Amino acid sequence: MSITKELTIDEQLEIFKNGSKPVKIVAPCLLGDGITKLSEFKKDEYFEEFKNLLSEQTCIKFVPASGAATRMFSDLIALKNEFKFPTIDAIEASNLENKKELIHFFKNLNLIPFYKKLKKSLNEKFSSTFLDSTTDLSEIINAILNDDKLGLVSKPKALIPFHNYFGMLRTPIYEHIQEAKEYILTNGVISIHFTVSEEHQKQIQKRINRIARFEVFQINSSLSHQSAKTNTIAVDLENNIIEDENGNYITRPGGHGSLIFNLNNLEADVVFIKNIDNVITLPNNRESNKFKQMLAGYFYSIQKQLFDFARRYEANPEDKSLKREVVKFYKDVFYIKVDRENIFELINRPLRVCAMVKNEGQPGGGPYFVESKGEITTQILEASQIDKSNPENIAKLKKSTHFNPVDMICGISDYKGKKFNLLDFVDENTYFVSEKTYNGKPIKALELPGLWNGAMSDWNTVFVEMPSEYFNPVKTVFDLLDKRRIIK
Repeated sequence: MSITKELTIDEQLEIFKNGSKPVKIVAPCLLGDGITKLSEFKKDEYFEEFKNLLSEQTCIKFVPASGAATRMFSDLIALKNEFKFPTIDAIEASNLENKKELIHFFKNLNLIPFYKKLKKSLNEKFSSTFLDSTTDLSEIINAILNDDKLGLVSKPKALIPFHNYFGMLRTPIYEHIQEAKEYILTNGVISIHFTVSEEHQKQIQKRINRIARFEVFQINSSLSHQSAKTNTIAVDLENNIIEDENGNYITRPGGHGSLIFNLNNLEADVVFIKNIDNVITLPNNRESNKFKQMLAGYFYSIQKQLFDFARRYEANPEDKSLKREVVKFYKDVFYIKVDRENIFELINRPLRVCAMVKNEGQPGGGPYFVESKGEITTQILEASQIDKSNPENIAKLKKSTHFNPVDMICGISDYKGKKFNLLDFVDENTYFVSEKTYNGKPIKALELPGLWNGAMSDWNTVFVEMPSEYFNPVKTVFDLLDKRRIIK
């Protein structure tokens, strides 16, 4: 499959039925063997390099934000479909796996960020303090979901109120802008790019403009959306094509892999990538921002060394001592063995430094050593890319200790300041099938080589351990009740 080639319906169905070509895993990346832990003894050095990065390179924050909030509210949608008159008693007596979370949610409605709006939409009819175990919850659920009330399920995740503090509702857009100020503010300006769905582009731009009116720094924002040419069909769990009420095929964006085009169009040297839903309140984000500055400094120290190697190679391609230095550098920093004649092709490619978090049950792909084209490289793999019918792969999966939180720093210009063509570094055979939801029911979707998976397959890749407390995604509506999100 090519990331630029449109597949026929039959070709897509064939992939759903047979799956994608599994990758050859050598081993999971572990701390000290594929994953680096930043040294506290070098933090001053990293902070200094971070300052150098800001003064010498143009930086931008890139936030994939095209996701709808449907999945976030899927538990409420499923509850609505399960019961005609849902009550706390009915939930308690049910076999629902998430009944504990559902009961906690309804008993603590007053703590969700949009509680006041919810009450207003119901004409002050409900209050969490007056809910009893027999109260019909339908009206509350409908008010949250339906367009004639709050209509949150049809909004982009970027515009859902995640927090409510200091007298103001805070969306992920607001939090990302405030976060960007802490590590890419240069001469009073931040540059930030959101990838959004075309239908929500005007709403999101309007929200950014409103935020900008009240800030003392300048926000250089830009928006883009995924090309409809990369859309794919969706199927149910039996591989039957899903149709809408008019009999038309349901199509979905081809996953974050198509965003490699958006990334390729950015006018910047260094890109900070982070998902839209991974934000926390400002008062709880200070240490995380310091870590990001250290990570950026570490990134720049590696990039400068690669640039130095490239310049020396250009000056003297026959320098044997240079090759020895490159081999040692890749072993020490990238944890891989270099066994090739053309070292320039290796060092002159995009660089990414990716944070990795200890796996404590959170979803997400993981870091692995992978064999491809006769070489062993480090890659971020999704579970769906791994052949689980192979017992050896299962054993390697069980040894995996970290997952990908999608928090990375990417260098997309070469040692001469010229932009790489990122499409030259894509492995086009790494599409995968993922599970999504449609109307609260599970479906399967076909995704292009993932942005941080196959789309960056041929990048120079470094993994760095990040403390788990710096990973704060909102995946479900229940996550809004995390104590770190509530400031009274």
